[in-house]
Amino acid sequence: MQNAIKDFIKWFIPPNISPQSEDYRKAGLVVYSIWITLFFSMIYLFVAMSICLRDLVDTLIITSVFFVIILFLFRYNGRLILTGNLFAANLFIISVVSIIDTGGIDSPSIAWLILPTVAALMYANKNSAFAWAVIAMAFIIEFFLVGLYGITFTAKYHAEARNVYGFFAFTGLFSYLLVIFVIYEQAKERFALQLKAANIKISEKNEEIQTQSNYLSDALQEITHSIEYAKRIQRAVLGDSKDLIEKFRQGFVLFEPRDIVSGDFFWHSSLTSLQGDSIKILIGADCTGHGIPGAFMTIMGNALLDEIVNERKITAPDQILQELDQKVVATLQKKDKGEGINDGMDMAVLVVNETQQQAYFAGAKSPMWYISQGEIHQVKGSKYPIGSNQYNTAKVYESHTIILHPKTIFYLFSDGFQDQFGGNDNKKYLRSRFRRFLLSISHFPFSKQKNLLQQELTSWKGSNEQTDDVLVIGVQV
Repeated sequence: MQNAIKDFIKWFIPPNISPQSEDYRKAGLVVYSIWITLFFSMIYLFVAMSICLRDLVDTLIITSVFFVIILFLFRYNGRLILTGNLFAANLFIISVVSIIDTGGIDSPSIAWLILPTVAALMYANKNSAFAWAVIAMAFIIEFFLVGLYGITFTAKYHAEARNVYGFFAFTGLFSYLLVIFVIYEQAKERFALQLKAANIKISEKNEEIQTQSNYLSDALQEITHSIEYAKRIQRAVLGDSKDLIEKFRQGFVLFEPRDIVSGDFFWHSSLTSLQGDSIKILIGADCTGHGIPGAFMTIMGNALLDEIVNERKITAPDQILQELDQKVVATLQKKDKGEGINDGMDMAVLVVNETQQQAYFAGAKSPMWYISQGEIHQVKGSKYPIGSNQYNTAKVYESHTIILHPKTIFYLFSDGFQDQFGGNDNKKYLRSRFRRFLLSISHFPFSKQKNLLQQELTSWKGSNEQTDDVLVIGVQV
């Protein structure tokens, strides 16, 4: 029986992962954990049904189906980071619905928000875990602020059922974490034994075994520390703009999130194309919404761009957008009452081919401006965004070619700056004014350009709240 269970679990591990690798152990841990989560979901399904939490019942049924889908997706694509984040997202959905269904900030389920961070740290990577911790903290803070304004959520079970649900909420959480850590320890011990056996046969494996053992010990310590630290994380973990700037002659990134976390993000990469050309790729994106809803999309967008560009070596901007659109739609292909998917992102993709001295641009509802030989030029993007499937025609993203002259300057941006309300008449800044301002400061060093943009935004905004996330990227090639 035990061997049959092991064989069943191993079937879901992607066949391209070597059984002797660390990824194989991690993959097995992912599969074990998802099945255990399914088991706990069934228990809570019966609990929710018994106390008439209808929304939680529906959510547990839907997410249980999605857990199974995640297993099959992992079996055929083998992406550990993407699978870990999908696993964490499913746990987050269950936690949020449970909290709303059982009293909001006072719900016994509030502690469940720790689960996505644990899942992301164990199955994806540290950056994903930090991001999920920030999202959880931001969600708690926003829930608390909503309560201050008098908006409360009433528990949908009877008063006498509160103690029953509270008991299952806390004991279930502790039991789940205990089981997960026991499985983690067992996996750690099994892997250590394999390393020890390899050391007996091949003496030169000693250093590798010690390295792996230290890694496992550090990973366990990091998980414990991250859980303790999660409640104190209050700002988003985003990419370092310094790495982006260093890839070009000079540049700047003005990034001003409206909330704690942002729906805008930038992405960059340097690589050699399949034809041997030296390629630099710069992307500015504006996801649906801002704050927590936008942050969900940025996590997925970053992961998918890594796969499309860095792993699959796709460097044509129109093809990047096409591939990203298909993957976003496929990932979000969960319909509610027949309504289509409208979530997605606007995106500008700039590809600089240093070998050919040409640049290529494609946009998903996002334009790009560039200054060459003292004149500012606009390159329009497609009318189609990334991710939405409300259009009746096939989406087309057109690629534009730009000849590089000395000291050509490119500007990529979201709509946050131009949509900011302010000024004497409390109106939007507007794109035309933004374009004129960029042209007027383009001759300054890039560090000064960033400062002037920041001062202009602050001056225009005045006492108004920031309307949206703001992202402006300027680079010179």
